[in-house]
Amino acid sequence: MNYFQQALQIRLKSLPSDHHDLTSSYVNLGRINSKLNQYHKALEYFQVSLTIMSIIFKEHDKNLELLYFNIGCTYFIIESYQKVLRIQLKVMDSTKKDKLTITYKYI
Repeated sequence: MNYFQQALQIRLKSLPSDHHDLTSSYVNLGRINSKLNQYHKALEYFQVSLTIMSIIFKEHDKNLELLYFNIGCTYFIIESYQKVLRIQLKVMDSTKKDKLTITYKYI
């Protein structure tokens, strides 16, 4: 984990605080903390990544959906089922909207 923290520190010094390259560092640290059963710390890293990704990506972007999946899994492990449900509904809703625009094009 130390290398991932060092990588994040280097990126923070050389990039703007909302640069998309930072998201991978935050996600990696979140996943590592999750594997170490440090779920609340993992959620902190995921949340920072989500804040940046929400600015950069469209609502139905695959990277954003994968991050929501990681957040949902973490909430599931700590038994925050209402939060899991809210995240799943948000992802399903954005996916439906995405598919609807594709369908509408062919009507």
